[in-house]
Amino acid sequence: MSSFNALNIIPDNDSDSDVDNTKEIQIEEALKLYQNALKLHAQGPAHLAEAQDAYLALFRSEIFQYPESLSDTRHLELYGHLPDYDNENVVESGTITTSGGARGAESAPSTLPQILYLSYKNHGQFALDCLKFYISSGSEQIPREQVNSSAKMALRCFSEALLRDDSDTELWRRVSRISGVLESRRLVRYCLEAVLDSEGDMAGSSLAGLGIEEGYAGDELKKLLRVMSDDVSLHQPLIFRMGQKQLSPLLKKRMDPYLYLPQPSDRARSSTLIQNPLGLPPTRRSIDMVTPSWAALGRSILDIIVAEQQGYINYGTPYGATGAGSGILISLPGGEGQSDEEMATEDTMEGPETQLLGEIAAADSRVRRDSKGDVAPETAVMSDGDVQMGDVIAAGAEGREHEDISKAKGGSEASDMASRKRKSSPESIQGPLDGGRGRSKRIRARESNASAAVTAEVSAMERANLFEEKLQVFVDADEYLFECLGNLLDKLGVTGLGTLQDLKLAITDEDVYATVDGGEGKKQRREHDTVIQDLRKILTRWDDDKGNVILYGDGIDDPGGRTQTGPTGGSRNAGLMAFLEHAKTGGRKVASRPLLSGDQDLDKFARRINKQWLHMNEVAFQWLECLLIKEQPAGGKSQSSPTSAGLLGEGDMASYSRHLWPDGLKEAVVQTIVILDGFLYQKIGFEIANRTLDPKLENGGRPYTRADLAYTEMAQTIFELHLDIYTSITNPSSEVDLATRISQRDRVSRWCMTASDLISMRYPNELGVDDHLTLRYLWSCALYASISEDVSREHVIACFEDLKTQLQSAGHPVIDLPNNALMPEVSAAQAEREISRLKTTDFFLNIFQSQTSNPAEVIEILEPVLDPRTVRQDPDDQRMLDEAEVGKLASRIRNTLTEDEVLSIPEEWENLPPGDLLRALQGLSMRQGNTADTQLRLGEVIGYLTEKLGKDPSGSPLTATVMDQIREMSAFLERGNASLRLFLLQRLREAYDAIDYPPKVFSCYLKSVEIIMKEFKTSTYLESSSEHRQFTLLKWLRTLEDLLLRALSLSLNDPKAFDCMDQGHLASSMSALAELSRLLHSFALYEDAVNVGQLPPFEPFDFAFVQSFTAVANKLQEMQVRAWTLQYTLFREGIAQNQDLFTEPAPVLIEFLRAVHHAIGIRMLCKMSNKVFLRFMKQELLRLNHIEGWEQDMAQVLFDLHGIKLGSGTYELHNHGCQSEPLDRITALQIIDFVLLLVRRINVKDLAKTEYKPIIDKLHQVIGIPKQTVTMIHNSRIFDAFIKSSVNPLDLYNSLRGEGELSRVVVNGESAILAEKGWYFLHGHIALSKWRSAKRVTPAPPEDVNIAIMSFKFDLHNGVNDWETWYRLAQCYDSLLEEEVLWSADTLNNNKDSINLLQRHAIHSYAMATATALRSAVPSPETVLKISDMFTDFGTRMYASSRPPFAMEAFWLDNFKRLFSGAQGMYEKHAHSELTEYKAWKFASVLFKKALAAKPDFWINHYMLGKCLGKIYNSPEQREVTVQEVIDCYIRAIETVPERKDRQDPIFEPHYKLISVVHKLVRGGKIEPSEGSTILEATPYARKIPPAQELDTWEPYILQILNKLRIADKANWHHRMIDRAAHIHYDDSSTDLTAAMAARHLFSQQIFTKTMTWQVWKPEYERAGRHFVYTSRYTYFFLRLLEQLKDRVSMEALVKRLRKKPSDFWQHQEVWKYACHTYLKLLRRNGQVPEAHDDTVFKSVTLDEFQALAQRLESWCLMPSTSHPTLDLVRDAVELKKLNGGLWKNTIIDDLAIDAYAKLYETIVPEIQAKNSGEQLQQQQQQQQQQQHQEQQQERRDPMSLKNLMMTVESTSDMSNPLPPLQVSQPGFEDIATALLHQPKPRTRVGRRDILRRAENLVMKPAVQATHQPRVPTSHLTTTAAAPTMSPALAPTSAPRDGLSGPALLHVASDIPGKGAETTGGSSVAGSVHDSADDESELSDEEVDEVYGPRVNELSESGTGLGEGVTTGDES
Repeated sequence: MSSFNALNIIPDNDSDSDVDNTKEIQIEEALKLYQNALKLHAQGPAHLAEAQDAYLALFRSEIFQYPESLSDTRHLELYGHLPDYDNENVVESGTITTSGGARGAESAPSTLPQILYLSYKNHGQFALDCLKFYISSGSEQIPREQVNSSAKMALRCFSEALLRDDSDTELWRRVSRISGVLESRRLVRYCLEAVLDSEGDMAGSSLAGLGIEEGYAGDELKKLLRVMSDDVSLHQPLIFRMGQKQLSPLLKKRMDPYLYLPQPSDRARSSTLIQNPLGLPPTRRSIDMVTPSWAALGRSILDIIVAEQQGYINYGTPYGATGAGSGILISLPGGEGQSDEEMATEDTMEGPETQLLGEIAAADSRVRRDSKGDVAPETAVMSDGDVQMGDVIAAGAEGREHEDISKAKGGSEASDMASRKRKSSPESIQGPLDGGRGRSKRIRARESNASAAVTAEVSAMERANLFEEKLQVFVDADEYLFECLGNLLDKLGVTGLGTLQDLKLAITDEDVYATVDGGEGKKQRREHDTVIQDLRKILTRWDDDKGNVILYGDGIDDPGGRTQTGPTGGSRNAGLMAFLEHAKTGGRKVASRPLLSGDQDLDKFARRINKQWLHMNEVAFQWLECLLIKEQPAGGKSQSSPTSAGLLGEGDMASYSRHLWPDGLKEAVVQTIVILDGFLYQKIGFEIANRTLDPKLENGGRPYTRADLAYTEMAQTIFELHLDIYTSITNPSSEVDLATRISQRDRVSRWCMTASDLISMRYPNELGVDDHLTLRYLWSCALYASISEDVSREHVIACFEDLKTQLQSAGHPVIDLPNNALMPEVSAAQAEREISRLKTTDFFLNIFQSQTSNPAEVIEILEPVLDPRTVRQDPDDQRMLDEAEVGKLASRIRNTLTEDEVLSIPEEWENLPPGDLLRALQGLSMRQGNTADTQLRLGEVIGYLTEKLGKDPSGSPLTATVMDQIREMSAFLERGNASLRLFLLQRLREAYDAIDYPPKVFSCYLKSVEIIMKEFKTSTYLESSSEHRQFTLLKWLRTLEDLLLRALSLSLNDPKAFDCMDQGHLASSMSALAELSRLLHSFALYEDAVNVGQLPPFEPFDFAFVQSFTAVANKLQEMQVRAWTLQYTLFREGIAQNQDLFTEPAPVLIEFLRAVHHAIGIRMLCKMSNKVFLRFMKQELLRLNHIEGWEQDMAQVLFDLHGIKLGSGTYELHNHGCQSEPLDRITALQIIDFVLLLVRRINVKDLAKTEYKPIIDKLHQVIGIPKQTVTMIHNSRIFDAFIKSSVNPLDLYNSLRGEGELSRVVVNGESAILAEKGWYFLHGHIALSKWRSAKRVTPAPPEDVNIAIMSFKFDLHNGVNDWETWYRLAQCYDSLLEEEVLWSADTLNNNKDSINLLQRHAIHSYAMATATALRSAVPSPETVLKISDMFTDFGTRMYASSRPPFAMEAFWLDNFKRLFSGAQGMYEKHAHSELTEYKAWKFASVLFKKALAAKPDFWINHYMLGKCLGKIYNSPEQREVTVQEVIDCYIRAIETVPERKDRQDPIFEPHYKLISVVHKLVRGGKIEPSEGSTILEATPYARKIPPAQELDTWEPYILQILNKLRIADKANWHHRMIDRAAHIHYDDSSTDLTAAMAARHLFSQQIFTKTMTWQVWKPEYERAGRHFVYTSRYTYFFLRLLEQLKDRVSMEALVKRLRKKPSDFWQHQEVWKYACHTYLKLLRRNGQVPEAHDDTVFKSVTLDEFQALAQRLESWCLMPSTSHPTLDLVRDAVELKKLNGGLWKNTIIDDLAIDAYAKLYETIVPEIQAKNSGEQLQQQQQQQQQQQHQEQQQERRDPMSLKNLMMTVESTSDMSNPLPPLQVSQPGFEDIATALLHQPKPRTRVGRRDILRRAENLVMKPAVQATHQPRVPTSHLTTTAAAPTMSPALAPTSAPRDGLSGPALLHVASDIPGKGAETTGGSSVAGSVHDSADDESELSDEEVDEVYGPRVNELSESGTGLGEGVTTGDES
């Protein structure tokens, strides 16, 4: 069904256009008709008539004409093959809803098979329901015939339904019941078995699986088998078991579907035998004609005769039984051909089903006729011998003899027909046959276009106007084409193209003669337009046979005489065969006879046959009488027996001479006279022998009647046909065996004698002498004599001379026999041709039977015959040269030829006449085995001698006798057809091809085209029938296709192809091509009309026709493209030969190409023939690229070929429907010049945004990277050495004078050519512009810059010394440098070498670009502006390299020392002096001044010049720069700043710089404030502010201006105004806190936020990397302010962020050092910690005491509630050390940590000692004593235990307790004691490391942290009881175990009663360096562990006396 698509949705493809929903709509309409018929059917007898009409309408619908709607049998009859069930449109009928009678209306079918099934089924039920109504009405007795008729109707419909669904068992039972009514037990049995065999295996079925219907069917089948006495079937298992069970009678009665129908009789057979005691009644055997044509009837008759002769059938008695014979009944489609009695019987049939049967039969007939078309499917017989009569004999009763005859000639008509059927079958084309979707996309597109454009409501005039509008684009292109090319070709004398109006008139006029009055104009119109009309008829009346002719060559002989459908190797002598065929038929025309219609009077013949009881041989004889006998008057033969003699004749002409027979009909006639030869001979002899033809006989004599004359004519015709057959099977190409030839020769002799007897028996004065018949007889006898072996040629010539004389005396009658290939015409002219043929036979036989393989001999023979113009008779040919000429000639020969070649010339060659010598040399040059050098030398000598003689070397002067023979043979060929001439040209072409002489080969191709185009103007073609002309046209079109292809290939690929083309040959060939182009263009006009809907498209019934039509259309389009291309090549050669006519040939050639391209492009034909025209046009345009306006044509060609849109913005490119093909390297190299030409017109900045960018990238990808050669590598080394060298100030200054160049070598090759054209430069420039124009907000890999550098290097390595290449290369290095320093300062801080290298690269490139530009740049406005930009960039680079962050490092010479030798020996020294800052600034100022010369209004030049002059002015070396010069530069920069546009930030740089410089000058006293105010009026930001007259008002004045600048900077990109304002506030009052706070306030507004995040960005016009310098400066200043304001918190946050962001600062390490130093000073000052305070505190403290007290202090500090300012200071210092991470030396940080810890120790330890009373010390002593007691006891038990030993070592290491005495009573303790006594003496003084270690331990966090406690900035000791904690007195302490140097993690465990678990708390140290204002932590816990390792604190057991109950262990 139709689908609907949203209008606002554009589909991805046009697949919807491919769907044809016509079929779905037709099914819907049929469904409505079905439902209407079913509804009326269900309403009962009252609506039977309406139901009948409804069913008729249903069966008339289109769905019943679909191929898939037909049954397999019907499909096979119509199409010759079974349908393709794999097709997706053929739906299986497995799930079809069944409905019987009036039921089933509620379940409507939805598919085509369902509708077909239900329609047939319900219609069959309708027929029975009608019968039931008649029976039930009881009005009268229903005759049995009526019952049978209704039953037959129902049976037919039910059968059709079962074909769609054979699984309906109920329907099988109904058919069985109806078959019983018709007394057909066979059908009854078949249907009943089908019910039982529903599963496919009746033999294996069981009774258990059978239902009631199967049981009833089995019971009925069993009864039937008993009646038929089929005991074998009764004993089948299933049937036998059914007898055991019986159905009830009541059930049996209900199972009968049609109780009202009569029951079948069990005694039908015996009653039939009784009624017919003589046996079976006589019957007729029907010949069912599917295609009503004489040819089909003849084939059917032949098939029956052959089958009967071979014993397969017996038409004498049916089935071989005894009884009456059988007659023949010819059944034509639609009931035609029935006898009068049958028609009368049918007329008496009544009932509704009768009308329906007729309607269905008529529909079937319409389907068959539509499938075959209106035109005859057979192809007309060719008159020139292409189709031979003897080739179409089929096998018959005479066996193998006729089989051999049918094989005669490889391309026989029989094989032709078979091959045609084979090729036209859908299996060979693989096309669908679904009727609705089988048509091609183009056909459906035409339909949609036509239907969408033209509606039914518009008038005819509106439709015509609409079509004209659609066709206007084609009309314009064609008018330009014909006008342009017509004018150009007319100059060369070329005719044949005509005008567009004439061509349209030829197409539209059906009669090409009607509109021309004059005789000559009528003739020209007829010659030019007939072939065009024939082509139009071919297209509008297409069938598959026509397609087979042009596609496969069916029925066509090639110029060599080989049938193209037959095997190419089957001919023994193709050339001889072609000549003989031409000799027989050459020059003879086919009479303009109409083609015999397929069914003309066929119904009359069928009725006459059906009225008689005839044997098949008699039917065949009467069939021949219709064709071979002229019209007979009524009563001419016998009134008693009707005959068909002369049925197709008219007047004195039989169909044999009146009509042109189709191929199939001629084939049938020939086979019939061969197969029934004996019968025909007896029949004609019997008809005439019974008559007494001699009037002298007195008894039984009778006069010579017209019937006798008719049989005489029939015998003569059969003789002529047999003669034609014999010549066919005896030609040189025939492969028929000898026995067959002898048999056919006997037939010819027999019929010759018969015809002779009959002709001689006629009376001259009775009924008039049939002169034509006599002349035919004499002519056939002459031909018979010519083929006889024992007759001389002179006798045959004499016969034809006599015939010629008789014909002339008889008034020159012309007898046309169009159906005889041997003698199609009998006339005096034809007799003359025959005589000429016989006379020239020897010459041509010598040509074709010659076995020579020497091409020179072939050329010598054929060249004069085919082109007599080359033959000249030279009277002075034998003249001798004078002595001087002979001497020169001899010297030339000896000097040119080798000794062996001279010896091969005839002896005494010096004495030969020059003509003979020339021919001898020509023969030598054609000798096989010559080498290329030999051919070249011989050609040089021949050319020299030819020049001396003044003749064409190919010309061979001949005698007059030979010239006469040549003229006669040429005339013979001219009178003949084109086939022989084409073959001779082919032989000549092959000979020239053998000697490799392409010019003559090309000439032969063109002459062949001329011959064919002339053939269309001959009377042979023009006077033949339309069908014959169409076949001939198709044949020659196929030949022309091959000729065009080969000729075009030579013209395009061989530069010497036109060497032999003179002006006459050129003009004739171009005229022939113009005529061919005109013919082919008529097809283009037809296609245009069809595409726009003006003409209906081709819509065949068979899809195979569509495919063949499409293939032929493609061939014609390809030929059209090739013809125009070949015409152009000839036109180009014509211009070269006629230069006086074309003074400027290039524009003319481009105009020719443009006109053709536009005409074929709009028709989407450019893609045809492998885009040969486009490829050739591309080459021509590249050759003619100096012509104005060629770019658009080139752009269109490239767009068609490769899809490249070049110039789409400039030129209008059209879509010509060409599929883009990949761009190859050769094409890419060819179009580079064109691409560069277009690209250079576009600004390179915009190039990346256009469609050119992907095209250039594709070209670069295809061309690839150039291969490095030795010279390129050498240049690369020179370049690398130069670009990496140091910067020599002298080279810089020399560049300003244009001096400086690299010494490189010249590079040759492809890459050098590309570089010279600028290809690599273009690619690099595009990549560079793309990078520079991109707005990036994040870092990006500089791939484009690298590509640009590589491309520019390719340019330089290939020797190109262009200043712009150096300039763009310098920009590339500048871009890389900018990218390195734009986003991060890491490279500036860590990799300065790469930065300096890039700077030197850029400076060297700028210097070389400057020198080259000043030396060799072409002066032009564009170049001057580019050089100005180069000076600006160069100056900016020099100034930037001199200023931070680069700071002149690129000019340092530290790594550029060289070795020198002098008086003192070898020494190392710099090669040149170093560039200073002053020199760099001065050099940059010179560059900016040069830039201002070309761009005086470019503000950056003024701005940068002011900066350079300002630096020079402040330099101590300056002497010439004044203040006014500096100020003027900035003022001029402000004046030239471009105006601000919408949404564009203003440019502040010159304004700020002027304000800054003036402020410095005023502050420095260089100018007065009033003068400064006057100067600042140049900036608009100072104009509304009151000027400052005094120094006191200066600062407020400046601050107001800076404030306005800040307000104007809405995007906050600029930061220097803030810095300047802050310095104005602070510089004069640096010690004032108010000034510091003001400066801090300004910085905090934008640069530094509250969280100490800096916001310093790079403005648009600030140099890259400069903002990192400003960030460092601002940080220095801001740290100074924070120190002055004592803002420790802000400074801490700033320091933290500073350490985390090293990439934001230039010289980050120095900034970090300053920040740390300032921060430490601030911490020491805030904490009031004196320097070296540790010496004061720990000077008198021992190490043991310090360890003990430090442990207590640490325990106290790590308590969660502990808070102390000094403790925070210690922690800040330690964390700063961690944050530093070794970036700066830690000594100063360690000093602060140690001093702060000393102060904390000094403050807290006394308080702790005071709280620990003596009781605590006593407890510790008791505990220690107990422990010692236990240890002593343990030692006594086991003195050698490991624990005892370790405890001993630990106790000795504890300096607070004396060593216990050694126990040496046991063995082994002496060594241990000795080792312990010799240990080094322990330290007693507290060291800085011990203090630092203890200080670092204070930073650690407790193991279990409580909630975070913010820092409380208090100056005294405070504790916070946020949670239950231990008192400081009870806090556990621990000392480093075994002198551990790292900090330990404290684990506190409490044994307080009631506290079963550890209760610990902790918090991060509040306010530490790691806590930013955003509560960020610098180091995580994991990072702390990574730095310090696992921290395990153990409670010491050394007896420190800190209490009991403390557990020890390792916890993480």
